[in-house]
Amino acid sequence: MSETWLAVGSTQSAVKVVLKRIDVWRGVGIARFMFTFEVNSKQQAVVGCPLWLGGRVGVLERHGHVRPYLATFQPQSQPSVLPALGADQTIQLTLDVTDRQLHLIEEHRVTGGLLFDIYLSGHAIQDSQYVPVSESQISHQISQSEWITLLEQAGYRRLLLLELEVPNAQTRPDGQAAKFLCDLGAHPEADEALRRHAYAALLIVGGLLHAATRS
Repeated sequence: MSETWLAVGSTQSAVKVVLKRIDVWRGVGIARFMFTFEVNSKQQAVVGCPLWLGGRVGVLERHGHVRPYLATFQPQSQPSVLPALGADQTIQLTLDVTDRQLHLIEEHRVTGGLLFDIYLSGHAIQDSQYVPVSESQISHQISQSEWITLLEQAGYRRLLLLELEVPNAQTRPDGQAAKFLCDLGAHPEADEALRRHAYAALLIVGGLLHAATRS
């Protein structure tokens, strides 16, 4: 479970934070990642305290255990009031990731998932005084299938692997190219955009064949 503990002022292990899920919304050249955390008060001294929580995320392990900065959280609605002992409170933090950043992640990602380093910090009001919430870290492992799902939600380009008959080198290559494009466009795994591209290419090949037969 991806979790951490926060110190509020001088109160140690005051708040337990658990990452429950990550959702993604597609934008124009950008994707908004929303991190949903479950927050529990573990010390009576912090119950009812207003909490402002923020932080940042790092991804892609390089140079040992240092993960480069990805983005800073943008709070949705704050402050949140720390709940009573035994109760839960939900805090949602978002960060915007550009298509270029997604491309760089995919370019350097080894086969498999990713590890997000999530750093949380902020401040609270305790006994009518502002007190710091010391930085704490969550290391969240994302499996390959989970990451692919997030990429699809973000509208990031996908690679579609299809099994098609390999063109026979003994026959006319242009005719085989036309057959390949027909098979590609008719494949049940092909989406609408891929079908349009395949048939557009097929028209080009057909035009070339027609011109070749007339010359």
